[in-house]
Amino acid sequence: MRSDIYCSSDPDDPRRLSPLIISVANSDLEITNMLRRNRADPYLGQLGNSELQEAGRPQRGDLFALEEACYSGDIQMARLLISFRVDVYMGYPLVYTFSESLDDQKFRGRAEIMDLLLASGVDTPLRAALKHTDHQHHSSNWVTKPMPRDVEFVQYLLAEGAEVNAPAAPLFGVTTLQGAAFKSYLRIAQILLEHGAHIDVDPSPYGGRRAIEGAAERRRIDMVKLLLDNYYDGPRPISEVCKSAVRYAREQNQWYMMEFFESFRPLQK
Repeated sequence: MRSDIYCSSDPDDPRRLSPLIISVANSDLEITNMLRRNRADPYLGQLGNSELQEAGRPQRGDLFALEEACYSGDIQMARLLISFRVDVYMGYPLVYTFSESLDDQKFRGRAEIMDLLLASGVDTPLRAALKHTDHQHHSSNWVTKPMPRDVEFVQYLLAEGAEVNAPAAPLFGVTTLQGAAFKSYLRIAQILLEHGAHIDVDPSPYGGRRAIEGAAERRRIDMVKLLLDNYYDGPRPISEVCKSAVRYAREQNQWYMMEFFESFRPLQK
């Protein structure tokens, strides 16, 4: 029994669901309680066993136990896992709590889970990354794909004191504004700017882009215009900002974007 609870339930299943993930996904408190008391690994996710985790966490569906409970909106399961001292810093439970658009009633239910996580010490994350990173490289920040588009979630985190200008993580990390810019989440970008988000901060040293550069590279013309129109007193002159963004647009053959930068004239202060 002991060896089985660390392995997948079906070695031929490409998802390789662990028994603990299955019990959490099915809201089976009794089985989950039994598995955890027998030391089932809550961080195994859906990759089957530790030997299969060499490539990190390549699929969005590869959730840890607490992430699965939060994603399902299961407050009782989340309480049970936290009572077993499951690490709230491992993975992205707070983000998965609000990973889909919700109506008002469901939002109130998810807010209870968010309050539980915050009371358990999780940081208020306000950053997004372009890709999943291996949980060993994760620091307590908003690093998930996709970034939640729900304005209510962003406002909730800001109200809880989330740091809007936290630096990008070293590996494919982004700042909050960079994450919104890359996905062209205009309303979220506006909210972040209203809360003092810096536009031209340094990118992640590995695989990063500044906000305008990344938006230009992905042909997010509306986002580029929003950021340029709000670019005041940045660390670089706006001519240098446009020059570096054009380079990334050219690499992706974004000719319309390049023409936009050539014709752009900054707003008068």
